[in-house]
Parts: sequence; C-alpha cells; structure tokens
Amino acid sequence: MSVLGATTVSASYGSQKVLDGVVVSDIQPGEIVGVLGPNGSGKSTLLRALAFKGKGGGGKVKLESDGPIAERSVYMPQSLPSPSPLRAYELLASQARALGDNLSAASLHIQISDVLRGLGISELAMRPMSELSGGQRQLIGYALAISRTPDLLFLDEPTSALDIRWQLRLFENIRRYVSDNRAACLAAVHDIGLAARACDKLLLLSNGAAVATGRPEDVLTEDNLAVVYGVRAHTYQRSDGALGIEILGSENE
Repeated sequence: MSVLGATTVSASYGSQKVLDGVVVSDIQPGEIVGVLGPNGSGKSTLLRALAFKGKGGGGKVKLESDGPIAERSVYMPQSLPSPSPLRAYELLASQARALGDNLSAASLHIQISDVLRGLGISELAMRPMSELSGGQRQLIGYALAISRTPDLLFLDEPTSALDIRWQLRLFENIRRYVSDNRAACLAAVHDIGLAARACDKLLLLSNGAAVATGRPEDVLTEDNLAVVYGVRAHTYQRSDGALGIEILGSENE
C-alpha cells in the first residue's frame, strides 16, 4: 500500500499560479522521491501543500488524490531551528513532551540518544543551539523530524546548510530510516547530482508544472537539463551504475 497516493496539486497566491496540476505519483514504503527545479519553480509550495493537505499558507490550494496521504507525516522546512539557549537534547525532549509522548525519562533518553547516535552527532546533545553552526542546527532539525517516527517525511532542502560529506551522510540516514520504518520521503533537493545519487524517483518542475517524473536517468536527460536549467550537460552511467552528470556550461556560452 502506498504511503502517498497519486495526487494532483494546484496552487495560487492571488492571481499568481504557483503550481499547475502537478501530479505526484504513488510513493511506496522505502522510497525516496526528490523534487527538483530552479528557484521559484514551486518545490516548497508543493511540499507544503501535501504536508498540510492543502490547508494554510495564505494561498489557494487544490488537492485531488486517489489514495491516502499518510496521517503520520512530518514537514521539515528550509528554515533552521533557531539559535536558542536550549541544548539540543533539551529541544528534542521538549518536543516529545509537547507531543504528549508518555515515555519515562529513561525511555526518552534512550530514544533521543539513539536518534543522535544514528546521525553521528551525539557530541552535539549538550551544546546550546546558539553555539551550533547552521549545518549542525539543520541536522538537529532533521533529528526532530525523525524522532516523531513519521510514515512520510516532507523535507524542504534538508542539505542546504551541509557540506558534501554531511549531505551524503544525511541521505544515507534517510535511506536507513525509510527502510527500517517502512516509511517514505519526499524531499526538495537543489543539487541535481545528489538527487541522482540518493533518490529512487525524481519529479522535475519548471514554472509550476511537471516536466518529467520517474527514474533519475529518465528525468535528468541532457534535453531536460537544457530546457529547465538552461545548461549544457553530459550524462553518463557511472561504474557503480548510478547516473553521472557533468555540467559543461550555460546554454548561452
């Protein structure tokens, strides 16, 4: 059974149409689906529309779905957790209490420790959020998301503040999380190379419309990259079987 049924999303803010009947295909447990597109193509709007089931946001959103949108879902925005005096551990514990988790202090400690250890950031537990870098706060934001054990993760640019090593480690963790929990992830991703490497399927947007959807090698074609991003690219199969992408220059060069 899919975690997210095939859904058509349209959205506008006043007279400005932001999404024009974008179809998100069924997402199955264990899948990571990347949403790609230039700035202003509608990636964040799409994630918010699905995560909040068309409610809120100040615009007009229409969803048409032939299946469920998992009730146990979590949305992680682009904005980082604030640099407050709270320690990272305290932030995770306060979220658990606010959500009504009836865990004993010992069980909560184990849960928080497991999440931080799984991400490889146990050393951040007792550091105030105000002393953490942007990338470290982004990792704590992700820890907050998965500590709620959702069936569906909506992640908006989850690697924007991370260096390349941590980008790869984060997606390795996302892969492990969706596999272990029979969950799924829909993530807006800025880096097309990372998306090609880390995602099972891609949805490519341009000006609020879907240009292509499917496997990375079927979506990130040289023609699609030229049309959507205005770049000349060479795509090839790497020795590990993954899609390789080399950007040769802009279409104007």
